[in-house]
Amino acid sequence: MILTALQLLARKIQAKENNSDAFASQSDYRSAKIVGPTRARPFAQCSGTVRKHAKRPLDNVASFRIESERIQADLVGCVASIVDALACLTFLFLPATPATVGRLCIMLLVDPVTCIIGYWLMYRRLHDIRPKLAELGFYLLVSGTLFVVGQNVVEESASLNLVTLDYSTANGFSIPLELLVTFTLPFGLAIYAWLIATSPALHRWLGFMMGAQVVLLFIALGSLAFPRLSDFVSSQLFAVYAIILSCAKAVWFLLPRAGAAKPRSIHE
Repeated sequence: MILTALQLLARKIQAKENNSDAFASQSDYRSAKIVGPTRARPFAQCSGTVRKHAKRPLDNVASFRIESERIQADLVGCVASIVDALACLTFLFLPATPATVGRLCIMLLVDPVTCIIGYWLMYRRLHDIRPKLAELGFYLLVSGTLFVVGQNVVEESASLNLVTLDYSTANGFSIPLELLVTFTLPFGLAIYAWLIATSPALHRWLGFMMGAQVVLLFIALGSLAFPRLSDFVSSQLFAVYAIILSCAKAVWFLLPRAGAAKPRSIHE
């Protein structure tokens, strides 16, 4: 009898414990059902925010790399413009005849190389505005500069008697080269001047200064069709304006682009 009573008491206690465990699990399920979505949503938002902000350091590194390349290119353009200005200034004080080594070095090497470097770095800025037009202007400027070098080689070779050329032969080479210069160099400068003057992202004052150089160049090269025009533009005046324009280009390269956004720091 006592053993039977103890067995019944143990079964009742076990049944109560099972009922309490079932009630606890059911209450946990209800609470999880209610609280679960509210807790899961902030977790999803946090994970999305982490993924969103995880990309920012890489983007900032890329933007800093591009900005550093632009700064280096602008510094090279500034140095090339200053060297070109100093070369033109030295050219003014060198005697025209007889031709010296310094004069030939400036005419055939220093001035063309610095001009082409400046044109290339200006093309990098103008490419973002009008790619095809900027490319056309760059090709015209480079070809015109090379034609000027060829014209100078013919003239200096005839003056130094390096090649036995009579007047008609030298003139036969010089006139076609001058025509090629007339139809390449001024039009390339005009394209660059128009792109800079009409672009709100660039400093427009350089475009107007280059436009004045285009007018002077057209007057100087128009002596074949209109000989009296060459009386208004002398080589000294053109060289002085080239010095002023080279200094202006050096300042233009150092100035940041108008309206350009500053790069964010990596810690932002």
